Amino acid sequence: MASATDEARPGAAGAQGEPDPDSTRQLLVRRLRKDGLGALSHGERRTSKDFSILASRAVMTALIVSTTFVLADWWEFGFYRWFALVGVSVLLLGSIGAAASVQIAATLLLVTWLILVGGQVVEWAQGDETPINDFATTVLLPFGLTSAAVWVASGRRLTAVARSAPFLLPVTLAVLVLPLLSEDLWDALAGFSLWSGVFLVLLTLVPVTVIFIWRLRAEVSGALNHANARTTLDEPTLEAAVGRLTALVDEDRRAEVSSRLQAELPRYVEAGGSDEVRAGVAARLGRRLRSSLGHRALTTVIGLWIAVSMYLYLLAIVLVSTDVAKRWMGQAPPTERIGLPTGAFELPAGPYLSVALVLGVLATAVLLAFVLTEDRYGEGLARVLLKEPLEAGMPVALLYRALRDEVPLERDSIPKPSSSSSGP
Repeated sequence: MASATDEARPGAAGAQGEPDPDSTRQLLVRRLRKDGLGALSHGERRTSKDFSILASRAVMTALIVSTTFVLADWWEFGFYRWFALVGVSVLLLGSIGAAASVQIAATLLLVTWLILVGGQVVEWAQGDETPINDFATTVLLPFGLTSAAVWVASGRRLTAVARSAPFLLPVTLAVLVLPLLSEDLWDALAGFSLWSGVFLVLLTLVPVTVIFIWRLRAEVSGALNHANARTTLDEPTLEAAVGRLTALVDEDRRAEVSSRLQAELPRYVEAGGSDEVRAGVAARLGRRLRSSLGHRALTTVIGLWIAVSMYLYLLAIVLVSTDVAKRWMGQAPPTERIGLPTGAFELPAGPYLSVALVLGVLATAVLLAFVLTEDRYGEGLARVLLKEPLEAGMPVALLYRALRDEVPLERDSIPKPSSSSSGP
């Protein structure tokens, strides 16, 4: 049984090998880091557990997509038949995993993929004209896209963007849909250049983003005090914390780990609820949150801009046909042909992209202006980026701090040098 004291007694912080990722201490550390409160666990050793889980999910997903892409290419499937093929493959592998084991299902998938890629190599050797293109679309593209998607989803890096998007939709529909249908706008953006876009961002989005980040950082102390005051380590809170910790464990071990946590965590409740521990947590997190909030807010702003630009691009395709765009601009807009094993299609580019990106910048800037002037928008975005993560993570933070005070790291036991020296 891996208890909290197994790996972190004074003088044992650098124990042999990697710490048990499912010990009580490491579960608390991993949860803090996932909640963006990793500053509290500074000095703790990292485990490869989370990376291994992420890598296995990415590889399995990529193998499924790549295998179905190869089959769709050979059998000349369209998108809908390829989608059905993906569903059948997932169902088949899931059934094998449930009836036998996950390892057997993964091995079968890998062997199938190797056979299909081997078949592609044979085709290329027999004179296929575009081996690089085939390899890119059936192997490189699936692995690149699925790895990126799993990395983003597992780290919940777009959670703030997804939860903030509803604030942006009314702004977009109310302010910017009509200009999208204006001939003057399309004509004005006919010669839109990269430098024009850079200056537009500098003049509109950058100033409000800087003010927004400054305002958000000013709310850190109040948000910490509020989360601290609201957090009581009672039985329901402890049960919720156990649930959030066991979510990091493999399914076949969750019952065992949950029982262990329910037995061990109550011993830290009294210390974790003390004023001393609460003040220490607030002081430690306050310094680091102010610096990390800038990155989190900037990521959210960029994600919102990309999301609304894509939305406006789709609206432009639906509402403004290429014939209308040609009549407005005097020439046919360029198109990009996208070729996949599931089929090829063309997307309008040029002015469609320019209009979407410009209006996306303006929509995001207008939203941030509303955030700075309207309490409803400001409070909503502050809750998504700062207050809710703090309230969700505070019980784990208090329990971890109490555990670390009881079983400190070696570095915690080394006295800090005095800032003043006494005379002889």
